[in-house]
Amino acid sequence: MIWFNVREAYDYLMAHSEVFSVRSHKKKNEGKMMLLSTLEGKPHYKGIVDVTFCKEINLENPISKSMLFNYVRKSGFKTVEQWLMKASKAKVLYLYHVKLLHGLRLVPRDECI
Repeated sequence: MIWFNVREAYDYLMAHSEVFSVRSHKKKNEGKMMLLSTLEGKPHYKGIVDVTFCKEINLENPISKSMLFNYVRKSGFKTVEQWLMKASKAKVLYLYHVKLLHGLRLVPRDECI
């Protein structure tokens, strides 16, 4: 299972069916898993996602940190700085691509017009 408790990342995933997410711990497994969230209070099942490990990001290494610029546009954040402010304070983060397979997909506002 994977938890999404950061509103920006969760909303992006639900609206676009994919998101890049940074985690403070490397997950033991990848592939299909349950998506859970506590954004509405109690833990709720939100769907099934496919999780793929992309890379390790060492925040003390400027070159490694700059790699996040390639992924920020699909993170739910406008800048890498905003993204990292919501992330763990760990010195090493793990970047994952999360794709929504089955769930309650939100329709982006511009698709409603």
